[in-house]
Amino acid sequence: MEKLAPRVTLVRPGAGSEPVSVGLTRSNLFDRSVIYLRISVLGLGLEESVKAAWEQFSVSNKVTGVVLDLRYANGDDYPATVAVAKLFLQPKQSIFDWGEGMAESKEAGASVRAPSSRS
Repeated sequence: MEKLAPRVTLVRPGAGSEPVSVGLTRSNLFDRSVIYLRISVLGLGLEESVKAAWEQFSVSNKVTGVVLDLRYANGDDYPATVAVAKLFLQPKQSIFDWGEGMAESKEAGASVRAPSSRS
């Protein structure tokens, strides 16, 4: 089964009938400027969770970067993953293609920026 992931997953009877709630497993601030976020599930609400964590840390810190730790993440909600990437990428650029055409970031640029880069 592992050889077929992430395109194929085993679903137990009754599973998948409710949306997955995404929480961050862990969040830290390193060197008072780099946010570390460990993501547990690639799914519904991921973009909002990442954005909320960014805002929480950047209120009282001069944030210059973010580490998104996906090593232990489960799920296959690729649109949610693209939504998170769009938070940080500017200008418009290709992100990836998971079989439904190339996903791209927005022309307007990143909606989450380090305080030093805000106009």
